[in-house]
Amino acid sequence: MTPAAPDYWQGGGGGVGGASGMGLEDDGFYGASPGTSRSYDWRQIEPVIVEDILNHAEEIAVAEGGPAGEVTLLRLLKAYETVLQRHGITPEEDTNYYRFLLKLSLDPDPNWWVKYERERTRLKSKGGGGGGGGGGGG
Repeated sequence: MTPAAPDYWQGGGGGVGGASGMGLEDDGFYGASPGTSRSYDWRQIEPVIVEDILNHAEEIAVAEGGPAGEVTLLRLLKAYETVLQRHGITPEEDTNYYRFLLKLSLDPDPNWWVKYERERTRLKSKGGGGGGGGGGGG
């Protein structure tokens, strides 16, 4: 017999749902994660910061001898720490950007720009809002 999943996986309190197994609540919060009542608040995420993270992760890939499109989660998290500090955000105190990037990592597409645009589109279609900002990368 398989043990029952915890409540946060059952969709209670902003939980999880939808075809991908992850849901967006109408209040702009994405799903829930273990130990928290909410994951990330899209309204608190500035697209320019996410785009800076993606651009810097591509720079790291090139600096490490790979092509710009070879962004891994490890490179992305290195870029995350650097970029947040540039924007005056302490990475240790951040939850929204970190969880947003982890959400993107669940998308199997290897292109992080595609993952990002797909999530932005999904959130906008659900009324999640989010700031403006351009595209980028390639």
